[in-house]
Order: sequence, then C-alpha cells, then structure tokens
Amino acid sequence: MKSSKAKTRREEGDSPAQTGVSLFAMSLAAAAFLPPLVFARGLEDAAALPKLLALAACALLLALGAARGAGARRTALDLPLLAAAAALLLSSARSVDPWGSLLGRHGHYALGALELGLYAAAALSAAWASDDDAPRVLARAALASGALLGLHALLQRAGLEPFAGFPEPPIGRSYATLATPVMLGAHLALLSPLPLALSRAGKPLDRALAWTAGPLVLCGLLLTQSRAAWLGAAAAVALWLLLEAKDRRRARIAVLLLGAAAAAAVVFLSQVKGRGFDDAVRVQVWKTAWTSFLERPLLGWGPESFIHALRLHKGEGLFALYGPVREQVHVHDDLLHALATTGLAGTAAYLALLGALALAARRRRLSASPERRPLVGAMAAGLLGLFVQLKFDPCSSATLLLAALFAGLLCARPKDEAGPTGRRLLALPLALACAGALILCSRLALADASYRAAHAAQASGRVEAASAAYERALRLNPWEGQYRWDYCMHLYGLARSFTDRSRRLPLLERIRRAADGAAAARPNDSRALELKAYALLWSAAEGDSSLALEAERLLDRAAELEPTFVPALRVRLQLALRRKDAAKAEALAKEYERLSGPSRYDLGKR
Repeated sequence: MKSSKAKTRREEGDSPAQTGVSLFAMSLAAAAFLPPLVFARGLEDAAALPKLLALAACALLLALGAARGAGARRTALDLPLLAAAAALLLSSARSVDPWGSLLGRHGHYALGALELGLYAAAALSAAWASDDDAPRVLARAALASGALLGLHALLQRAGLEPFAGFPEPPIGRSYATLATPVMLGAHLALLSPLPLALSRAGKPLDRALAWTAGPLVLCGLLLTQSRAAWLGAAAAVALWLLLEAKDRRRARIAVLLLGAAAAAAVVFLSQVKGRGFDDAVRVQVWKTAWTSFLERPLLGWGPESFIHALRLHKGEGLFALYGPVREQVHVHDDLLHALATTGLAGTAAYLALLGALALAARRRRLSASPERRPLVGAMAAGLLGLFVQLKFDPCSSATLLLAALFAGLLCARPKDEAGPTGRRLLALPLALACAGALILCSRLALADASYRAAHAAQASGRVEAASAAYERALRLNPWEGQYRWDYCMHLYGLARSFTDRSRRLPLLERIRRAADGAAAARPNDSRALELKAYALLWSAAEGDSSLALEAERLLDRAAELEPTFVPALRVRLQLALRRKDAAKAEALAKEYERLSGPSRYDLGKR
C-alpha cells in the first residue's frame, strides 16, 4: 500500500522537497500562532517558561521541515549570524553570570544564549525551506493569533477575564497572555502592517481575515497604553504606506497625519499620572547601562547579566526612585542593552545583522511578484516597527520568534541558488541541537512546576511535602538561585519551630549545603553571597561563633557587588556592633543613614 502511494506521488511529480514543505508550512503556522497564546497557571513563571517551551518545540519542527525539504541554502543571514554567535560565545565565556547568560533570566527567558540560538535556528530554517507561499501562511497564522490577543485584551478591559488566576491588569492597560502591557504592545506593533497587506490580497479568505483581525489588533494595541508600541506601529504602517503607495504625494500626507496622531497620543499619555516616574526611571536605567558599558566595553557583562551591572552601578538618582529594588533585567533600549551585556563586539554583530537584513528585505521585495509584494513589504515594515519599539521597552520570546521568522523569509534565496548537496546536511544537526534545547527547556519547566508545588504545600502546612518539592526543583534546575533562596528560608522557618537542638542542626546543615551551591553557581551574585552569609549566621547562633567572621566577609563582598542594598547593610551593621568594631560600625552607620532616606519603596522589604 505504501509503495503504491509513493509510486503515485512520483508519477504526479511530487518530490521529497515538496512533501517536506507541508511539514514546514504546518511548523511555520504553529510557530506564528501558538507561542504568544500559551501560558500555564501551574508554573511560577506562567508566561515566560511556557513560551520558552513552545519556542524550542517550534524551532525543532521548523528544523525538521527544513531537513525534509530543500535543506540548507546560502542566505544573507549566514555571515552575520556566524559573527553574532562568535561574539555571544566570547561574551558568555567572560560573563559575570555564566549560567544566566546561557539559560536566560528567570521570569524573562528571552535573551540568553539558549533563546538566541533558538531564534537563529528558526530564522535559518525559514530561509532554507521557504517557498513562494510561506509569507502568506505565516501572515495568516500570526494575524489569527493577534486577533485572539486583541480579543483577550478587550475582555480584560471589560473585566471579563476568561482565565481564572490571572492577576488584575493595570488600570486601563491590558496584557492578554504576554505578561505585561508593553510586551503585548510590542507583539501587536510587529503585526500592525499585516491587515493592510492581506486586505489587498486577491483571496477572499485573506481579506476576511484582515477585516476581522485588523480591528482586534488595533483595539489590543490601544488598550496596552504602551507609547513605545504606538510609535512602533505608526512607523511600521508609515513605511508600508510609503512602499505600497502609487501616488507618493498622498502617501506622504497619510504618513504625516499618522505621525502627528501618534505623537499627539504619546504626548497625551505622557501626562497621565505615574508616567513621569516611569520615564525618570527609564532615563536613570539608561545612564546605568552606559556606565556599565564603560567599565567592560569589549565584551560587556554577559548576555542576560544586566541585573548584576545594575546592582553595582545603581546611581543616586536611580536609588532615589527605585530604592533597594534589584531585579531589573532589561535596559529598555535594545542598543544600550547590547552594549551593556555584550559590549562592542556583540553590538557590532547585532548592527551588522540588522544591516544585512535590511538589504535582503529590499532585494526580496523588488524581486517579489506584484501579488506578493505587499506582504513582503508588511513583514519588513513590521520589523522596523519592532526596532522602534525596542528603543523603549523589551518584548517577549514569542515576539522575537515571530521577528526571526519574518527575517528568515525575507532572507530566503531562490531555489535555483541552492548550494552543494553536502550543505543540505546542515539542517539535520540543527534539528538535533533544537531537540537537545527542547529537553533542557522541559527540565526548566518541570523544575518550576515543582517550585510552584512547594509553595502550595508550604501554604497548606505540609512541610515535608514542601521540602521534597523544593529539592525536586533543585535537582531539575540546580542553577536557579530563587529556588535555593526560598528552600533555605523554608528550612530555616522549620528549624526555628523546633526547640530541640538535635532537630535543628540537621536542617541548618541542609541550609548550608544549599547556600554553598548557590554561591558556587553564581559567585558574582550578591544575593547568593548574602544567602550563604545568612546560613553561616544561623549556624553560628547554635554555638560555632567562628562562622560569623566568614559571614561578615561574605556580606562585605556582597556589598562590593551591590553597595546600595540596605537590608544586607543593616545586617552587616548589626554584626559590627555586636563584635564592637567601632570603626567599621561608624562607617556602616553613616552609609546606612545616607541610604535610608525617603524613597518610593519600604527599605525594610526585600
């Protein structure tokens, strides 16, 4: 039976490459549709980790589609991606936080080496296996997903959240399944030219989708109240109008009106209460990023390691606004973020990649047929819109995956430019690498599910079940410091509940082992050093006073890495007073008094 079907396909002229395109088309549609929508209430990191899993799964499917289809061909992305990979590897090797640079930051999972590699795999697969109808397949799936995001945003605004357990959105600002309003805005800004392009298509399905999804995308974009996303969408639509307009005079008038409306909306929204604070913080973060870049100009602090640069270089202006908050992971400007985290090497590679993409997009549009040219122009315009938006806010991994697919299709070469047969074997190792990434991402997600289970067990008073769940999370993901921190605090609370010293000591020993693991995995993380210091102090309270000296040394080192964190400074001051170290206590008291002035946040909170 199988042989007869294969014979029929051969007689009809159906080549292996053509049968592979169907798998690629399905993978392309899934990659555009699913990642923005997925979330998991059972995970602590409900938005980022499910999207990371979807990213890895889609990258694997795309690579398999490329392997079954046309295989590897030369693209405009080859050399820029090779240069970017070299810069990324060098920066990661010199990172202050190698594990964070490799895996990405918990709660974001968008710009680590793992995620960047998956975007590159998706872009190359799209470029290798692209056919003439691929842009239409991608646009339809992306716009359908965007319509659902816009509908979800409308329901949130109306107070009709369809998913139980979602946190209350900020007043008037929707976020759908993309974690924050600015990330939803970034995704919809990338999509903004697609309805215009599909409305010009000759197929009724495309026009119906454009007129149905377009208003929902626009409503969702407005409800985010993201000024950066509005500017990005305005730039994207303006570019598309300029590219597609037959009457240049009318196109310029439309662009001017569009720009004036976007500028007026941004200015109006800037006057809303609270936006002045947001803007002031953004400027101070930019200054901190620049100072951090100047300290490590060549390779930066490492991918996804800006958090450590911020802790060290947080200036007086940012501290006055932010207080002891220590978890800012993004600079809110892609170029400054690249400079701070990957230095001149990574930023130069990033700019070279953007330049190659712009040239390839221009060539692709000029060579496209009149029927497909509007859609090709819409993808290029959407990338410009995202580029504008990234000057002010970050975006999610789902948005970057879609941008990578746009880039891959824009850089695809015609089939007759395929390289030697040996080059086609490149798609298979790429698929194997994506499979390994999927396994790793699955471990991260399972670890977070165990972490969530530990919290639930702890809240219900099942202390042994909570301990077991924490330990399972650490076995699956031994690199995550937040797990170790919460595990140690859980064990310490349990130890304090025992009056019998013989029951406390084993728990304190487990705390010390976990804290040692945190400091070993991240020796340049002030929080990991603080955790180890606290573990030593808790053991010292049981009679081994010599441990207190080591704890003081660790707290001093943590203060060098984060000099403005007041809670740790308070503990160090108490230790100096207890040991009657007058000179140290006086210096710490002056610093504590200086930092304990008015700020937006309670200095006693962690």
